[in-house]
Amino acid sequence: MKGLTQKSTTWGSPFFLARRFREAPSTCYPKNISPDRRGYLAQNTDIILLDEPTTYLDMTHQIEILDLLYDLNEKEKCTIVMVLHDLNLACRYAHHIVAIHRGSVYAQGKPEEIITRELVQTVFNMDCQITPCPLYGFPMCIPYGKSRQPMHVPS
Repeated sequence: MKGLTQKSTTWGSPFFLARRFREAPSTCYPKNISPDRRGYLAQNTDIILLDEPTTYLDMTHQIEILDLLYDLNEKEKCTIVMVLHDLNLACRYAHHIVAIHRGSVYAQGKPEEIITRELVQTVFNMDCQITPCPLYGFPMCIPYGKSRQPMHVPS
């Protein structure tokens, strides 16, 4: 990424963000925090880089973290670049996904354009069904496993 400097970039930590939510979740949104606290949260940067910010968090905190990042992106026009291994959360929140396979870009684009059964089979070595989320319409990955027999397996 051309032009990035240490001053303009923040590397996030799931523990840092989770701790902020546990301490005072209602104060985490940018409109509700003072400039000095906003600096504490995002260091007044235009770009935030995160490596698996939802790892080790329960569902509630995963959504809270990703909703906060969504608000920073939409309301504050902050660019968010993050690594997410949960394909369903990535499809729900990302405008653009980059799928990496064997160290190279395998596919990139809008989730609706690139997330397919073939992509999941190649990148994750896992069979699944891709179906639209019934609430939001983003591609949803339903992996096959041994826990239950599927009601319907597409050919």
